[in-house]
Amino acid sequence: MTLNEVTITDGTLTTSSGGVILQSGGTSGLAGSMTLKGTLNVADNNALILSGVTLTNNGALNLNSSSHDTDLVVAGGTTVTLNGTGSVNLTGTGTPRIYGSGYNATLNNQETIQGAGRIDEDGEFALNNSGTIDANVSGGTLGLGIGLGGLATANTGTLEATKGGNLQLIGLNNGAPSSLTNTGGTIAATGANSTVTLNGVTITDGTLATSSGGVILQSGGTSALAGSITLKGTLNVADNNALVLNNGLTLTDMARSISTRLPITLPWYWRGAPP
Repeated sequence: MTLNEVTITDGTLTTSSGGVILQSGGTSGLAGSMTLKGTLNVADNNALILSGVTLTNNGALNLNSSSHDTDLVVAGGTTVTLNGTGSVNLTGTGTPRIYGSGYNATLNNQETIQGAGRIDEDGEFALNNSGTIDANVSGGTLGLGIGLGGLATANTGTLEATKGGNLQLIGLNNGAPSSLTNTGGTIAATGANSTVTLNGVTITDGTLATSSGGVILQSGGTSALAGSITLKGTLNVADNNALVLNNGLTLTDMARSISTRLPITLPWYWRGAPP
């Protein structure tokens, strides 16, 4: 089945036995309350607009980008909720993107978004993640905009890099690190060559974790830690970069005593007292 300039409101999209629903021919949309059981593909150089939809995805929603931008769009001024046991997959050699078509939208992610590409790098929607966002393409980068445009980003789930992927948390709002509220959430890098890169982001609360060769890296200027944070693993600060430990921060290092040595590569400084 092919969708071509159609907006579907409510109901169920179902595929089986190798069947596929394909968005091809420009832009189509989903609205209302919908369930996906099976496979929905968005073809290269096409877009699927989510207009205030609650989508229970128990299958696979694939952004198949081979050479062009291929988009899942959160309509401006609407609230979109993604839930279910399935996943949104950013795939291909082009640029699969999740972005907003207008300011002041909200995306509530309660499922798995995975792959390589771009999420909210235009700062057009607020993000509440209670699911998993996973950069899991070896050698690929999944860019995630943090607090861009002044809209909030909150994580109570997992933001991670696995299988040699790079999750890049991209901040800076008016020249200052933008805020990621991580209360109850985990930011993790798992596996050899898996990297979570902090770029102009202030992380408040939650857990930073690495294992099996994964690394969390501050690179691209200045990022900061605030609130109450638990570090389980390795946090590196790249050459000619800085990590600000904000006033009032409680940083618990599960690997070693704070009084001996944090596994943080210098330089670092307390806010108000740069080196």
